[in-house]
Amino acid sequence: MTATGHRDGEAGDYLDIVEAIEDHRRRWCSDCAELFRRVAFSVALHNTDDHLRNHGFIRADAGWQLSPAFDINPEPEPAVERQTAINGVVSAETEAEALLEFASLCHLTKPTAVSVLNEVVSAVEGWKSRAVGRGIRRAEIAEVGAFIDEQLARLRKAIRPGS
Repeated sequence: MTATGHRDGEAGDYLDIVEAIEDHRRRWCSDCAELFRRVAFSVALHNTDDHLRNHGFIRADAGWQLSPAFDINPEPEPAVERQTAINGVVSAETEAEALLEFASLCHLTKPTAVSVLNEVVSAVEGWKSRAVGRGIRRAEIAEVGAFIDEQLARLRKAIRPGS
């Protein structure tokens, strides 16, 4: 939040984080690509608690870099909008398409963005069996499950229009 110049309660956009990366990071290209991957993961899980305080930078040899990801939580309510917009979009219905547009702002080509989205979808697809294997209660799995599956379907459709 500090790096973007925002204050508590102000609306943010992932583009603000891209600009902060470009302003404060010598190896900005890799952090922009990593941010895109994180946003894709956030979309897949319908993590709407993605306010600017849930993104950070740490000091490294090459200057500031993205901190490890933290505080990522699936939101079971489809109507809850994300707190940090993706290129102006906060609604689950249109965020997959916005994510593809956002890729170019992260300096990614469309084929690279599609590849990253395919990787994220593949990584998240097996979430139910992993949740069961870790002892998550079936009621909790059911609570978030339908919407995670819907988000994955939206990402697949954005990657392969017409399918």
